[in-house]
Amino acid sequence: MAVSDVFSACFELQMPGGPASLNMHFQETTLPSSLDETDALAGGLMAQVVPLLRAIMAYDTKFTQLNVYKLGPNKVPPASYTIANGDGLSGGSALPAQFAAKLQLGQIFFDSVSNGMIWIPGLDEERVTVSLIDAEYLNGDIKDFADALLLDIAEPAAGDGRYRLVVLSRKFLLANPGDYAGAAADVVSISRLPIIGRQKRRRTKIRGGAS
Repeated sequence: MAVSDVFSACFELQMPGGPASLNMHFQETTLPSSLDETDALAGGLMAQVVPLLRAIMAYDTKFTQLNVYKLGPNKVPPASYTIANGDGLSGGSALPAQFAAKLQLGQIFFDSVSNGMIWIPGLDEERVTVSLIDAEYLNGDIKDFADALLLDIAEPAAGDGRYRLVVLSRKFLLANPGDYAGAAADVVSISRLPIIGRQKRRRTKIRGGAS
């Protein structure tokens, strides 16, 4: 356990056409005081981020499981969290999983080629016109989600643990294998792109509590 450790968080979804997921990286800035590192981050994400993700998701999309893993040589047990009801809270049907909202992640430590991207599947088709996300959707629920990712993720129950969203430089990792702390750059801005992106998605097994 050490400050600056880096973690991978995978938000798993079940959609009408199959599974989908969102993946992000977080760096520890303050050690947790009551939970293991992975549990502290997972608990914070469940409290601060998952409700805002569900607000974006169409009603027939379900959040099924959050998995948090520590990256690097000093492995710790991963954390897996589910909720009883992970249904999306937006009223329309979901667009196919390959059509997603794009959040461009900005950092200033590495070259701009290391800037990251978050793809959000499960969009409400009634809030998208052709390939353009409706302004109310983009500047409402999607903005709330993006804004939350720029805040520290706090360990639950008034714990001391704090985590921040980062992007990883693949170029740095190729030159310095395993040095995830050195490859991490703080995300300092998130741009919400108004045009739907299309992404080829892997067909993976659905995990979590949704039937």
